[in-house]
Amino acid sequence: MFVSCCGGLFLSGQSTGVFCYNIYSFMDGADAKDIMQAFTEEEQYKIGMEAGIQISRVHSYEAPSTVNNWYDRAMEKHYRYLFMIL
Repeated sequence: MFVSCCGGLFLSGQSTGVFCYNIYSFMDGADAKDIMQAFTEEEQYKIGMEAGIQISRVHSYEAPSTVNNWYDRAMEKHYRYLFMIL
């Protein structure tokens, strides 16, 4: 399976999961919101379908078993923010 995206220039992280970051090459172009109205409805539909396919591919990859589920990670973040303001 292949997901279209710009190429990564640098990938780094720690096995402990403390941090991870990616630096990607710049993709030249225009924002879709600025140019979509120049396309016909049929072309916009095709572009949307292709975007949906790409997003579906991204979401088909499973996270490693060492990563907590989304709900637990989201709640941890929300509580962290809450305790920062209390």
